[in-house]
Amino acid sequence: MLVTENLKDFPDAIARRFSIEVLHQDEFLLDQLDLAPELVIAALRRQVSRYRRAPRSVDDLLDILASEGHRCTGFAEACRNARPFGTWRS
Repeated sequence: MLVTENLKDFPDAIARRFSIEVLHQDEFLLDQLDLAPELVIAALRRQVSRYRRAPRSVDDLLDILASEGHRCTGFAEACRNARPFGTWRS
């Protein structure tokens, strides 16, 4: 499996010849959230706790992931909808 935002340089026909599945990072992260939501949310909290500057919260991190630079808008939205896991603030 190859996780990248650069899907155009990895055409399906060629990737299949080498038995490689190519996924956009948003799709990969959504799959991870679906498979193990508690672990993904714990990982987000852990990542934020290690920052000394910005982002200061998981919400801030999700804003960054949803930005044009990362394009993980589906993942960020799905995480924000998963609020039963408690507060996002670390």
